[in-house]
Amino acid sequence: MTHPLAFADAFRDRSGRRQAWGLGLLSLAFLSWFWLAYQLFVPYEAAYDGEDVECPARVALDRSGLAPWPDEACRLRRDTTELLGVLVVSLPFAVTGTVLYTSGGTAVRLSTHLMELERLQEVARRR
Repeated sequence: MTHPLAFADAFRDRSGRRQAWGLGLLSLAFLSWFWLAYQLFVPYEAAYDGEDVECPARVALDRSGLAPWPDEACRLRRDTTELLGVLVVSLPFAVTGTVLYTSGGTAVRLSTHLMELERLQEVARRR
């Protein structure tokens, strides 16, 4: 028969591993979001007919149609569908990571709370 303290320790270990997995998945999502932000906010260069063309940041472009892309090479270099794809792929990692991290942390706190309640009940019985 397993001792209750050993069972509680194993439970907290599993919860800690769940929390670590959640943190890892959240880190992957955050890294992809930082890469996406870099792609959107930093100007870049694109090769066009053997020359480098300076391209403005994606968010700095005028969307009214009055100032189109400086060059077709700029538009092709950072395709909007690729950036949107990175965002869509990162969302399941973020949601799953949040659920794992939260449930692991909650399980550890509840286990600690229950152990403290049991200890206090034992002290009250001794009086």
